[in-house]
Amino acid sequence: GETASCLFNYPDDNKLLERELPGTMLTLDEQCERDRGTQACFKDSRVCAQLFCYDNDSGYCVSYRPAADGSFCGDGQVCKNGKCMVNNINIIPDYTHVTRSIANLNDNKEVSKQTTSRPSISRVSKPAWRNNRRQQQGRNNVAPAWKNPTTSTTTYKPISDEKVCEDIVEKLPGGLTCQEFLQHFGARYCRHNYIANNCCRSHQIECANT
Repeated sequence: GETASCLFNYPDDNKLLERELPGTMLTLDEQCERDRGTQACFKDSRVCAQLFCYDNDSGYCVSYRPAADGSFCGDGQVCKNGKCMVNNINIIPDYTHVTRSIANLNDNKEVSKQTTSRPSISRVSKPAWRNNRRQQQGRNNVAPAWKNPTTSTTTYKPISDEKVCEDIVEKLPGGLTCQEFLQHFGARYCRHNYIANNCCRSHQIECANT
């Protein structure tokens, strides 16, 4: 019979030596590519129990093993121990319920703030050595002394109105790039603020018609 000879070769590059779950480095299609030279038939929670790959000879979907741990199984979930579970590390948060608030002042925006102090009034009376009549007139003829208002100005650094629209996140759940993720699941995630902010460039391209 046939004997395995994989232990006697000297591979130049082993891509599975990184300290990550194998499913995060290989998509479902890439796993089927290595097993059968084809693509995955399903990409949902079923792959965690059995990964079905298309068979060119029979024309059916066949399975020999479950998907690797860390494989993307839909809705921001990954395979763990044969089950499709929520990925607490790379889960895409849903901020649709958060209301937007706008602050009046921005630390980086140029704002000229002026504060004016109220004028103070001081009473000036006649000298005490004058007679009572002049003292009474002095009390009635009180003259307000107005001080000049003081003004202080605080200036902040201007902020640039231009925001560079680039993809910040290199890899999303399942090891997909922003563009690959939106090509597969754009209809579902185009309205997510997380995708719009962290995959800005791909979001403008893939979600332009949504």
